[in-house]
Amino acid sequence: MDINLVRPRCRHVSRINLAVDSKLVTSADIEQSVSAIAEDVPITTNKYFTPKKLDYTSGAKAHKKKRRLGTLYGSLSKALFVMAVFALIIMVAGFFVNRKYQGLALPLTYVGDVAIGGMNQDQIKKTLDEHYNNMAITFVDGGLVRKATLEQLDIKADTKAISEQAVPKRFNPFSYLNWQRYEVPIQVNDRIVAGYMQTKFNSSKTKSEDASIGIDKNKLKVYGELVGFQADSKNIVQQIKNSLAKATEPRINVNAVTVKPKVGAIDLTDDFNRANTMLQTAITIKYGYANIKPTLQQKIAWMQIRQEPGSTYVNVEFSKGLIRAYILEQVQKMQAYQTAKKVEQVAATASATLTTTPMPEDKTDQNIMIIENIDEAADAVVASLKSASALNQQLTIKQINSDKSIGANTTIGGNTVASVQSIR
Repeated sequence: MDINLVRPRCRHVSRINLAVDSKLVTSADIEQSVSAIAEDVPITTNKYFTPKKLDYTSGAKAHKKKRRLGTLYGSLSKALFVMAVFALIIMVAGFFVNRKYQGLALPLTYVGDVAIGGMNQDQIKKTLDEHYNNMAITFVDGGLVRKATLEQLDIKADTKAISEQAVPKRFNPFSYLNWQRYEVPIQVNDRIVAGYMQTKFNSSKTKSEDASIGIDKNKLKVYGELVGFQADSKNIVQQIKNSLAKATEPRINVNAVTVKPKVGAIDLTDDFNRANTMLQTAITIKYGYANIKPTLQQKIAWMQIRQEPGSTYVNVEFSKGLIRAYILEQVQKMQAYQTAKKVEQVAATASATLTTTPMPEDKTDQNIMIIENIDEAADAVVASLKSASALNQQLTIKQINSDKSIGANTTIGGNTVASVQSIR
């Protein structure tokens, strides 16, 4: 309790002569004296004489907090001391263990379920090689069970790499406390495994097929895709790797999975429409006054459709050789028709003659009709069909006497021409 014992400051006050006759002192004099005394007394707001109250609650809380902190610091100090002693013991034990297992795999070291602790690199490799040589892969497909050795499927386990990795190369006093499990790197030939699955299992299953554009009864048709049901060789390869990496003999259930095609019918809609537009192109080949117009079936016969497997790319081409042969064939038919008409006319004229005088022998030699621009015409037809633009192509014809030796295809003036015989 704080008590202020300072006495109040007082000024000298003139003493009042109380002996004066009270009759001589008026009430005004008394009030004036009281006012002077009040002015000399200092006025202060400090409560010097009020004692401060004691707060027992806050004092008790501060005392408890101080005791708790002291207890906590003491417990932490003891725990740190115990941990330091324990760590020192572990380090000393680790020093002796590492020294004893120098060049060897530490205890609690495994490859899968194969314990290799206390072995050197050569012993680890030999142990793992013997383990993998005695393993076989079991494939189960319903009631069908087949087994294949690792050598048969060209599967190799890199035991040398794991033997080098399992032996520590740097000192670590705490490494012997870890339960170390290593996985062996496995090399699998995907193609051989896929071939084995195809031969043994997938041969009796449905193979997926991509949609394609083909010709059916003189018209184009889109053959729809076919969903397949086969064993997924990629998934099987991954199961083999996961199992062999842990030195566990694989037993794989060959379940048929749905194999979706890469190209569907809807993916070929644009190419199908484009090919039909090409076939609708108007082609006219003029031979003299005659017009040769190939039919839709003939254009389809010229068409060559190539589709890359697994791709939506479709290449539509037209055979120049077939078009060239078609032009020659049509020209030959027209020549034969014209020759037959001429023979009929000659015969009719001869039968109408009443004289029995024999007609002079027709010594007119046979002539050969040459199509000078046969290659240019075939190229023009191909370009017209591919660009779906109409074409009117005129054939250039030239006659050569039969005494000149010329074949079916002859080069004249550096150009390849086709010959068609005609009888005049």
